Amino acid sequence: YSKEYLFRNVTNSTLSFLGSKLYSSHVNSVLGFKNTFADKAIAKTLNKFKHIAAAGNVYLKLDELRLYTSINPAEQVEEINTFTTPIKSSVKKTSNQPQLRFAGFSKDWNRTKLGDLVRITTGKVNLNEADENGKYNFYTCGIKVLKTNSYAFEGPAITIAGNGSIGFMQLVDGKFNAYQRTYVLQDFKADRGFLFNVINKPLDKKIKMESRVGVIPYIVLDMLTDLHFYLPEEREQQRIGSFFKDVDNKINSLQNALSKSKELKRTLISKLLVVQNNSQPELRFSGFNKYWKKGELDSIFDDFKIGRIDNISRLSQEKTEEFRYPVYSSKTSNNGICGYFDTYSFENSITWTTDGEYAGDVKYREGKFQASIHCGIMISSRGYSCVSIAEMLNKIVYRHATRANIPRVSMGTLKQIVISYPEEIEELQKLNCLFTDINNLISTYEVTLENHKKLKQALVQRMFV
Repeated sequence: YSKEYLFRNVTNSTLSFLGSKLYSSHVNSVLGFKNTFADKAIAKTLNKFKHIAAAGNVYLKLDELRLYTSINPAEQVEEINTFTTPIKSSVKKTSNQPQLRFAGFSKDWNRTKLGDLVRITTGKVNLNEADENGKYNFYTCGIKVLKTNSYAFEGPAITIAGNGSIGFMQLVDGKFNAYQRTYVLQDFKADRGFLFNVINKPLDKKIKMESRVGVIPYIVLDMLTDLHFYLPEEREQQRIGSFFKDVDNKINSLQNALSKSKELKRTLISKLLVVQNNSQPELRFSGFNKYWKKGELDSIFDDFKIGRIDNISRLSQEKTEEFRYPVYSSKTSNNGICGYFDTYSFENSITWTTDGEYAGDVKYREGKFQASIHCGIMISSRGYSCVSIAEMLNKIVYRHATRANIPRVSMGTLKQIVISYPEEIEELQKLNCLFTDINNLISTYEVTLENHKKLKQALVQRMFV
Protein backbone atom coordinates (compact mmCIF):
# COMPACT_ATOMS: atom_id res chain seq x y z
CA TYR A 1 0.00 0.00 0.00
CA SER A 2 3.01 2.31 -0.02
CA LYS A 3 2.15 3.93 -3.35
CA GLU A 4 2.30 7.65 -4.07
CA TYR A 5 -0.16 9.61 -6.17
CA LEU A 6 0.72 12.20 -8.79
CA PHE A 7 -1.00 15.59 -8.83
CA ARG A 8 -0.71 18.24 -11.54
CA ASN A 9 -1.11 21.96 -10.92
CA VAL A 10 -0.92 21.58 -7.15
CA THR A 11 -1.36 24.92 -5.37
CA ASN A 12 -1.72 26.11 -1.79
CA SER A 13 -5.49 26.13 -2.26
CA THR A 14 -5.44 22.53 -3.42
CA LEU A 15 -3.19 21.55 -0.53
CA SER A 16 -5.61 23.23 1.84
CA PHE A 17 -8.43 21.26 0.25
CA LEU A 18 -6.63 17.98 0.66
CA GLY A 19 -5.85 18.68 4.29
CA SER A 20 -2.33 18.94 5.64
CA LYS A 21 -2.99 16.16 8.10
CA LEU A 22 -3.92 13.74 5.33
CA TYR A 23 -1.02 14.25 2.98
CA SER A 24 2.71 14.83 3.10
CA SER A 25 4.41 16.72 0.28
CA HIS A 26 7.49 15.63 -1.63
CA VAL A 27 9.54 17.01 -4.51
CA ASN A 28 8.30 17.24 -8.10
CA SER A 29 4.70 18.00 -7.00
CA VAL A 30 4.12 14.48 -5.71
CA LEU A 31 1.93 13.94 -2.68
CA GLY A 32 1.63 10.77 -0.64
CA PHE A 33 -0.93 9.87 2.01
CA LYS A 34 0.50 9.79 5.53
CA ASN A 35 -1.70 6.74 6.15
CA THR A 36 -1.42 4.69 2.99
CA PHE A 37 -4.02 1.99 3.68
CA ALA A 38 -6.78 4.52 2.99
CA ASP A 39 -5.08 5.80 -0.16
CA LYS A 40 -6.65 3.66 -2.76
CA ALA A 41 -10.33 3.83 -1.92
CA ILE A 42 -10.16 7.53 -1.01
CA ALA A 43 -8.22 8.35 -4.16
CA LYS A 44 -10.70 6.47 -6.30
CA THR A 45 -13.55 8.44 -4.79
CA LEU A 46 -11.82 11.81 -5.26
CA ASN A 47 -10.69 10.96 -8.79
CA LYS A 48 -14.32 11.04 -9.92
CA PHE A 49 -14.49 14.66 -8.79
CA LYS A 50 -11.09 15.93 -9.89
CA HIS A 51 -12.33 19.21 -11.37
CA ILE A 52 -12.48 21.09 -8.09
CA ALA A 53 -11.26 24.66 -8.09
CA ALA A 54 -10.41 27.26 -5.49
CA ALA A 55 -13.08 29.92 -5.25
CA GLY A 56 -10.58 32.62 -6.22
CA ASN A 57 -9.62 30.81 -9.45
CA VAL A 58 -12.45 28.93 -11.11
CA TYR A 59 -10.08 27.50 -13.74
CA LEU A 60 -7.78 25.78 -11.29
CA LYS A 61 -8.18 22.01 -11.55
CA LEU A 62 -6.98 19.03 -9.60
CA ASP A 63 -6.20 17.05 -12.73
CA GLU A 64 -4.79 13.67 -11.87
CA LEU A 65 -5.10 11.41 -8.87
CA ARG A 66 -4.00 7.83 -9.49
CA LEU A 67 -4.94 4.67 -7.65
CA TYR A 68 -4.69 1.01 -8.35
CA THR A 69 -7.20 -1.01 -6.36
CA SER A 70 -10.26 -0.61 -4.17
CA ILE A 71 -12.16 -2.41 -1.46
CA ASN A 72 -14.85 -4.78 -2.72
CA PRO A 73 -16.64 -7.85 -1.31
CA ALA A 74 -14.57 -10.30 -3.35
CA GLU A 75 -11.32 -8.90 -1.91
CA GLN A 76 -12.77 -9.05 1.59
CA VAL A 77 -13.67 -12.73 1.15
CA GLU A 78 -10.18 -13.45 -0.21
CA GLU A 79 -8.57 -11.73 2.78
CA ILE A 80 -10.69 -13.66 5.25
CA ASN A 81 -9.86 -16.92 3.46
CA THR A 82 -6.17 -16.03 3.74
CA PHE A 83 -6.64 -15.92 7.50
CA THR A 84 -8.76 -19.04 7.88
CA THR A 85 -7.61 -21.50 5.18
CA PRO A 86 -4.69 -22.98 7.21
CA ILE A 87 -6.97 -23.71 10.17
CA LYS A 88 -8.69 -27.05 10.59
CA SER A 89 -11.58 -27.94 12.86
CA SER A 90 -11.10 -30.61 15.50
CA VAL A 91 -13.74 -33.31 15.70
CA LYS A 92 -14.69 -32.26 19.21
CA LYS A 93 -13.36 -29.70 21.63
CA THR A 94 -11.80 -31.25 24.73
CA SER A 95 -10.80 -29.71 28.06
CA ASN A 96 -7.18 -29.34 26.94
CA GLN A 97 -7.47 -28.94 23.17
CA PRO A 98 -9.05 -26.08 21.20
CA GLN A 99 -11.84 -26.53 18.69
CA LEU A 100 -9.82 -25.03 15.81
CA ARG A 101 -6.15 -25.74 15.17
CA PHE A 102 -3.57 -25.34 12.46
CA ALA A 103 -2.84 -28.51 10.52
CA GLY A 104 0.05 -30.55 11.94
CA PHE A 105 -0.68 -29.95 15.63
CA SER A 106 -2.47 -32.50 17.82
CA LYS A 107 -0.78 -32.48 21.24
CA ASP A 108 -2.70 -31.56 24.37
CA TRP A 109 -2.29 -28.07 25.83
CA ASN A 110 -0.95 -27.81 29.39
CA ARG A 111 -2.38 -25.68 32.18
CA THR A 112 -0.03 -22.93 33.38
CA LYS A 113 -0.09 -19.50 34.98
CA LEU A 114 1.17 -16.14 33.80
CA GLY A 115 3.61 -15.63 36.68
CA ASP A 116 5.62 -18.67 35.55
CA LEU A 117 6.07 -17.33 32.01
CA VAL A 118 6.87 -13.62 32.38
CA ARG A 119 8.38 -11.07 34.75
CA ILE A 120 5.74 -8.57 35.89
CA THR A 121 6.59 -5.09 37.19
CA THR A 122 4.90 -1.68 37.18
CA GLY A 123 5.90 1.75 36.00
CA LYS A 124 7.28 4.19 38.59
CA VAL A 125 6.25 7.61 37.30
CA ASN A 126 3.04 9.64 37.40
CA LEU A 127 1.21 11.49 34.64
CA ASN A 128 3.21 14.67 35.25
CA GLU A 129 6.04 13.02 33.33
CA ALA A 130 4.03 13.26 30.08
CA ASP A 131 5.40 15.67 27.47
CA GLU A 132 3.82 15.87 24.02
CA ASN A 133 7.23 16.65 22.56
CA GLY A 134 8.95 13.79 24.38
CA LYS A 135 11.13 11.22 22.67
CA TYR A 136 9.76 8.02 24.20
CA ASN A 137 6.31 6.41 24.28
CA PHE A 138 4.58 6.67 27.66
CA TYR A 139 2.00 3.97 28.45
CA THR A 140 -0.65 4.87 31.01
CA CYS A 141 -4.00 3.43 32.07
CA GLY A 142 -5.67 5.09 29.11
CA ILE A 143 -5.87 3.91 25.52
CA LYS A 144 -3.94 6.79 24.01
CA VAL A 145 -0.16 6.48 23.99
CA LEU A 146 1.52 9.62 25.42
CA LYS A 147 5.11 10.86 25.14
CA THR A 148 7.80 11.45 27.76
CA ASN A 149 11.48 12.46 27.93
CA SER A 150 12.79 9.45 29.84
CA TYR A 151 12.55 5.69 29.55
CA ALA A 152 12.66 2.90 32.13
CA PHE A 153 11.87 -0.16 29.98
CA GLU A 154 12.85 -1.68 26.68
CA GLY A 155 10.71 -4.08 24.69
CA PRO A 156 9.61 -6.57 23.70
CA ALA A 157 6.91 -6.13 26.35
CA ILE A 158 3.18 -6.15 27.02
CA THR A 159 1.56 -3.37 29.04
CA ILE A 160 -1.68 -3.81 30.98
CA ALA A 161 -3.72 -0.92 32.40
CA GLY A 162 -4.18 -1.47 36.15
CA ASN A 163 -7.09 0.95 36.42
CA GLY A 164 -8.88 3.47 34.21
CA SER A 165 -9.25 1.46 30.98
CA ILE A 166 -8.69 -1.53 33.24
CA GLY A 167 -7.21 -4.59 31.52
CA PHE A 168 -6.40 -2.76 28.27
CA MET A 169 -3.27 -4.33 26.78
CA GLN A 170 -0.69 -3.16 24.26
CA LEU A 171 2.26 -4.80 22.55
CA VAL A 172 5.33 -2.61 23.06
CA ASP A 173 8.74 -2.56 21.41
CA GLY A 174 11.71 -0.23 21.80
CA LYS A 175 12.45 2.07 24.75
CA PHE A 176 9.45 3.34 26.69
CA ASN A 177 8.12 4.37 30.08
CA ALA A 178 5.05 3.36 32.04
CA TYR A 179 2.66 4.96 34.51
CA GLN A 180 2.88 3.74 38.10
CA ARG A 181 -0.39 1.79 37.83
CA THR A 182 0.46 0.22 34.49
CA TYR A 183 1.82 -3.34 34.57
CA VAL A 184 4.74 -4.28 32.31
CA LEU A 185 5.29 -7.90 31.21
CA GLN A 186 8.82 -8.82 30.04
CA ASP A 187 11.31 -11.71 29.82
CA PHE A 188 8.90 -14.02 28.04
CA LYS A 189 9.25 -17.80 28.36
CA ALA A 190 6.42 -18.27 25.84
CA ASP A 191 5.59 -16.57 22.55
CA ARG A 192 4.59 -12.95 23.26
CA GLY A 193 1.99 -12.80 20.48
CA PHE A 194 0.33 -15.95 21.79
CA LEU A 195 0.27 -14.67 25.36
CA PHE A 196 -1.16 -11.33 24.27
CA ASN A 197 -4.21 -13.09 22.84
CA VAL A 198 -4.62 -16.05 25.20
CA ILE A 199 -4.70 -14.04 28.45
CA ASN A 200 -7.32 -11.56 27.26
CA LYS A 201 -10.38 -13.68 28.05
CA PRO A 202 -9.30 -15.10 31.44
CA LEU A 203 -8.01 -11.66 32.48
CA ASP A 204 -11.32 -10.00 31.64
CA LYS A 205 -13.15 -12.70 33.61
CA LYS A 206 -10.83 -12.33 36.58
CA ILE A 207 -11.14 -8.53 36.56
CA LYS A 208 -14.93 -8.83 36.77
CA MET A 209 -14.68 -11.35 39.61
CA GLU A 210 -11.81 -9.97 41.70
CA SER A 211 -11.07 -6.33 40.87
CA ARG A 212 -10.76 -4.23 44.01
CA VAL A 213 -13.61 -1.77 43.82
CA GLY A 214 -13.07 1.63 45.38
CA VAL A 215 -13.58 4.90 43.62
CA ILE A 216 -12.02 3.21 40.56
CA PRO A 217 -11.69 -0.60 40.07
CA TYR A 218 -8.07 -1.72 39.81
CA ILE A 219 -5.82 -4.74 39.30
CA VAL A 220 -3.32 -5.95 41.90
CA LEU A 221 -0.21 -7.98 41.10
CA ASP A 222 -1.46 -11.37 42.28
CA MET A 223 -4.39 -11.17 39.85
CA LEU A 224 -1.84 -11.34 37.04
CA THR A 225 0.75 -13.72 38.49
CA ASP A 226 -2.00 -16.25 39.37
CA LEU A 227 -3.81 -15.95 36.04
CA HIS A 228 -4.30 -19.52 34.73
CA PHE A 229 -4.71 -20.64 31.10
CA TYR A 230 -3.61 -23.43 28.73
CA LEU A 231 -0.37 -23.41 26.74
CA PRO A 232 0.52 -25.47 23.61
CA GLU A 233 3.97 -26.49 22.40
CA GLU A 234 6.29 -23.68 21.28
CA ARG A 235 5.82 -24.15 17.52
CA GLU A 236 2.05 -23.92 17.83
CA GLN A 237 2.35 -20.85 20.06
CA GLN A 238 4.44 -19.14 17.40
CA ARG A 239 2.02 -20.08 14.61
CA ILE A 240 -0.97 -18.76 16.54
CA GLY A 241 0.87 -15.62 17.64
CA SER A 242 1.92 -14.82 14.08
CA PHE A 243 -1.59 -15.48 12.79
CA PHE A 244 -3.26 -13.09 15.22
CA LYS A 245 -0.59 -10.47 14.53
CA ASP A 246 -1.74 -10.52 10.89
CA VAL A 247 -5.38 -10.26 11.96
CA ASP A 248 -4.64 -7.36 14.31
CA ASN A 249 -2.59 -5.57 11.65
CA LYS A 250 -5.51 -5.82 9.26
CA ILE A 251 -7.95 -4.50 11.87
CA ASN A 252 -5.63 -1.62 12.75
CA SER A 253 -5.22 -0.73 9.08
CA LEU A 254 -8.98 -0.71 8.59
CA GLN A 255 -9.41 1.45 11.70
CA ASN A 256 -6.80 3.90 10.44
CA ALA A 257 -8.41 3.99 7.01
CA LEU A 258 -11.80 4.68 8.58
CA SER A 259 -10.36 7.50 10.69
CA LYS A 260 -8.65 9.06 7.66
CA SER A 261 -11.84 8.79 5.59
CA LYS A 262 -13.81 10.60 8.30
CA GLU A 263 -11.07 13.22 8.55
CA LEU A 264 -11.22 13.69 4.79
CA LYS A 265 -15.00 14.16 4.97
CA ARG A 266 -14.62 16.85 7.64
CA THR A 267 -12.07 18.64 5.44
CA LEU A 268 -14.32 18.45 2.38
CA ILE A 269 -17.30 19.82 4.32
CA SER A 270 -15.28 22.76 5.65
CA LYS A 271 -13.90 23.62 2.19
CA LEU A 272 -16.87 22.86 -0.07
CA LEU A 273 -19.97 23.56 2.05
CA VAL A 274 -19.03 26.31 4.50
CA VAL A 275 -19.29 29.98 3.51
CA GLN A 276 -17.12 32.22 5.66
CA ASN A 277 -16.54 35.91 4.86
CA ASN A 278 -17.96 36.10 1.35
CA SER A 279 -20.80 34.57 -0.61
CA GLN A 280 -19.10 31.40 -1.71
CA PRO A 281 -17.13 28.53 -0.13
CA GLU A 282 -13.35 28.27 -0.33
CA LEU A 283 -13.47 25.57 -3.03
CA ARG A 284 -15.89 25.12 -5.93
CA PHE A 285 -16.38 22.69 -8.78
CA SER A 286 -14.99 24.26 -11.93
CA GLY A 287 -17.61 25.89 -14.12
CA PHE A 288 -19.59 27.35 -11.23
CA ASN A 289 -18.88 30.91 -10.11
CA LYS A 290 -22.20 32.44 -9.07
CA TYR A 291 -22.34 33.60 -5.49
CA TRP A 292 -24.26 31.31 -3.18
CA LYS A 293 -27.65 32.54 -1.98
CA LYS A 294 -28.50 33.11 1.66
CA GLY A 295 -31.92 32.29 3.09
CA GLU A 296 -33.99 30.84 5.91
CA LEU A 297 -34.86 27.16 5.75
CA ASP A 298 -38.53 28.15 5.64
CA SER A 299 -37.93 29.69 2.22
CA ILE A 300 -35.74 26.85 0.95
CA PHE A 301 -37.96 23.87 1.79
CA ASP A 302 -41.57 23.36 0.70
CA ASP A 303 -42.84 21.72 3.87
CA PHE A 304 -41.90 20.51 7.35
CA LYS A 305 -43.45 17.49 9.07
CA ILE A 306 -43.12 15.53 12.31
CA GLY A 307 -42.96 11.72 12.25
CA ARG A 308 -46.08 9.73 13.04
CA ILE A 309 -44.85 6.55 14.69
CA ASP A 310 -45.37 6.78 18.46
CA ASN A 311 -45.26 3.10 19.46
CA ILE A 312 -42.20 1.14 18.41
CA SER A 313 -43.75 -2.11 19.72
CA ARG A 314 -45.81 -2.10 16.51
CA LEU A 315 -42.68 -2.31 14.42
CA SER A 316 -40.88 -5.33 13.02
CA GLN A 317 -37.27 -5.48 14.14
CA GLU A 318 -36.37 -7.34 10.95
CA LYS A 319 -36.87 -6.14 7.40
CA THR A 320 -39.38 -8.39 5.60
CA GLU A 321 -41.36 -8.28 2.37
CA GLU A 322 -44.33 -6.83 4.26
CA PHE A 323 -42.44 -4.64 6.74
CA ARG A 324 -39.85 -3.16 4.40
CA TYR A 325 -39.91 0.56 5.16
CA PRO A 326 -37.34 1.78 7.74
CA VAL A 327 -38.56 3.87 10.65
CA TYR A 328 -36.07 6.57 11.67
CA SER A 329 -35.92 7.72 15.28
CA SER A 330 -33.93 10.08 17.50
CA LYS A 331 -31.18 7.49 17.95
CA THR A 332 -27.88 7.44 16.07
CA SER A 333 -27.10 3.71 16.35
CA ASN A 334 -28.05 1.49 13.41
CA ASN A 335 -28.22 4.64 11.25
CA GLY A 336 -31.19 5.80 13.32
CA ILE A 337 -33.41 2.85 12.33
CA CYS A 338 -35.59 1.63 15.20
CA GLY A 339 -37.59 -0.89 13.16
CA TYR A 340 -39.61 -1.43 9.99
CA PHE A 341 -43.21 -0.61 9.03
CA ASP A 342 -45.60 -1.80 6.32
CA THR A 343 -46.39 1.64 4.90
CA TYR A 344 -44.39 4.80 4.21
CA SER A 345 -45.14 8.50 4.53
CA PHE A 346 -41.92 10.14 3.26
CA GLU A 347 -39.39 9.69 0.48
CA ASN A 348 -35.90 11.08 -0.28
CA SER A 349 -36.01 13.71 2.45
CA ILE A 350 -33.91 15.22 5.23
CA THR A 351 -34.66 14.36 8.86
CA TRP A 352 -33.68 16.12 12.06
CA THR A 353 -33.87 14.88 15.65
CA THR A 354 -36.35 17.14 17.43
CA ASP A 355 -35.52 16.35 21.04
CA GLY A 356 -33.32 14.32 23.35
CA GLU A 357 -29.61 13.73 23.59
CA TYR A 358 -29.09 14.03 19.82
CA ALA A 359 -31.39 17.02 19.20
CA GLY A 360 -30.31 18.74 16.00
CA ASP A 361 -28.73 15.69 14.38
CA VAL A 362 -29.48 15.93 10.64
CA LYS A 363 -29.40 13.17 8.04
CA TYR A 364 -30.46 12.65 4.44
CA ARG A 365 -32.76 9.62 4.08
CA GLU A 366 -32.78 8.01 0.66
CA GLY A 367 -35.84 6.03 -0.41
CA LYS A 368 -39.25 5.56 1.20
CA PHE A 369 -39.50 5.62 5.00
CA GLN A 370 -41.44 6.40 8.17
CA ALA A 371 -40.30 8.46 11.15
CA SER A 372 -40.98 8.48 14.87
CA ILE A 373 -42.56 11.40 16.72
CA HIS A 374 -39.05 12.46 17.81
CA CYS A 375 -37.99 12.98 14.21
CA GLY A 376 -38.79 15.95 11.93
CA ILE A 377 -38.77 15.87 8.13
CA MET A 378 -37.78 18.62 5.65
CA ILE A 379 -39.40 18.24 2.23
CA SER A 380 -38.41 19.93 -1.04
CA SER A 381 -39.61 19.41 -4.61
CA ARG A 382 -36.79 21.64 -5.95
CA GLY A 383 -33.86 19.38 -5.13
CA TYR A 384 -32.85 20.83 -1.75
CA SER A 385 -33.70 17.66 0.21
CA CYS A 386 -30.32 16.14 -0.53
CA VAL A 387 -27.16 14.80 1.10
CA SER A 388 -25.02 17.95 0.73
CA ILE A 389 -27.64 20.22 2.32
CA ALA A 390 -28.05 17.62 5.09
CA GLU A 391 -24.28 17.58 5.74
CA MET A 392 -24.31 21.37 5.82
CA LEU A 393 -27.21 21.48 8.31
CA ASN A 394 -25.70 18.78 10.50
CA LYS A 395 -22.92 21.24 11.39
CA ILE A 396 -25.40 23.98 12.29
CA VAL A 397 -28.77 22.82 13.61
CA TYR A 398 -27.59 21.26 16.88
CA ARG A 399 -26.30 24.68 17.97
CA HIS A 400 -29.92 25.90 18.05
CA ALA A 401 -31.08 23.26 20.55
CA THR A 402 -32.58 24.61 23.77
CA ARG A 403 -30.45 23.98 26.85
CA ALA A 404 -33.31 22.70 29.02
CA ASN A 405 -33.39 19.34 30.82
CA ILE A 406 -34.31 17.79 27.48
CA PRO A 407 -32.58 19.54 24.53
CA ARG A 408 -35.01 20.41 21.74
CA VAL A 409 -34.99 21.86 18.22
CA SER A 410 -38.57 22.81 17.42
CA MET A 411 -39.97 23.20 13.92
CA GLY A 412 -40.33 26.93 14.48
CA THR A 413 -36.68 27.26 15.48
CA LEU A 414 -35.54 25.18 12.53
CA LYS A 415 -37.45 27.25 9.97
CA GLN A 416 -35.62 30.41 11.06
CA ILE A 417 -32.11 29.01 10.61
CA VAL A 418 -30.23 30.83 7.83
CA ILE A 419 -27.79 29.04 5.50
CA SER A 420 -25.88 29.82 2.32
CA TYR A 421 -26.56 27.40 -0.52
CA PRO A 422 -25.95 27.12 -4.29
CA GLU A 423 -28.80 28.29 -6.50
CA GLU A 424 -27.63 26.17 -9.41
CA ILE A 425 -29.04 22.67 -9.00
CA GLU A 426 -26.26 21.27 -11.19
CA GLU A 427 -23.65 22.36 -8.64
CA LEU A 428 -25.73 20.89 -5.85
CA GLN A 429 -25.95 17.60 -7.74
CA LYS A 430 -22.16 17.42 -8.09
CA LEU A 431 -21.77 18.03 -4.36
CA ASN A 432 -24.37 15.34 -3.69
CA CYS A 433 -22.47 12.79 -5.79
CA LEU A 434 -19.22 13.56 -3.97
CA PHE A 435 -20.64 13.31 -0.46
CA THR A 436 -22.68 10.23 -1.33
CA ASP A 437 -19.48 8.49 -2.43
CA ILE A 438 -17.59 9.65 0.67
CA ASN A 439 -20.40 8.40 2.92
CA ASN A 440 -20.48 5.07 1.07
CA LEU A 441 -16.71 4.76 1.48
CA ILE A 442 -16.99 5.37 5.23
CA SER A 443 -19.86 2.90 5.49
CA THR A 444 -17.82 0.26 3.62
CA TYR A 445 -14.92 0.67 6.02
CA GLU A 446 -17.25 0.50 9.04
CA VAL A 447 -18.88 -2.72 7.85
CA THR A 448 -15.57 -4.31 6.85
CA LEU A 449 -13.97 -3.35 10.16
CA GLU A 450 -16.89 -4.75 12.14
CA ASN A 451 -16.78 -8.00 10.13
CA HIS A 452 -13.06 -8.43 10.84
CA LYS A 453 -13.61 -7.79 14.55
CA LYS A 454 -16.36 -10.41 14.63
CA LEU A 455 -14.10 -12.82 12.74
CA LYS A 456 -11.33 -12.33 15.29
CA GLN A 457 -13.74 -12.78 18.19
CA ALA A 458 -15.04 -16.04 16.70
CA LEU A 459 -11.51 -17.30 16.08
CA VAL A 460 -10.38 -16.46 19.63
CA GLN A 461 -13.33 -18.42 21.02
CA ARG A 462 -12.36 -21.49 19.00
CA MET A 463 -8.56 -21.37 18.82
CA PHE A 464 -7.83 -21.20 22.57
CA VAL A 465 -8.72 -23.68 25.30
